[in-house]
Amino acid sequence: MVNHWYIAAYEPIRGIKDKIIGMLYVDMLEKPYIDLRNNVMLTFTGMAGLCTVILLLILSAITSIIINPLQRMVQATQRIAQGNLTIG
Repeated sequence: MVNHWYIAAYEPIRGIKDKIIGMLYVDMLEKPYIDLRNNVMLTFTGMAGLCTVILLLILSAITSIIINPLQRMVQATQRIAQGNLTIG
């Protein structure tokens, strides 16, 4: 018990006249719960990072779909401004 952390709980044991006649003590080793919490947090962080990368890829694709026609329109406008009235 000295080298490990425990989760403990105490509860009084009451007699017939509601007088405390004893104490109930229960403890459990804390390490399995800390390990579980760490694994859940690591999994959550990994999933959040993966979702962020996927969303950035989707955002990049959508942005290029919107910007490419606008860039072609700007280039066509610049050609027209320079006097080139041919299509292409």
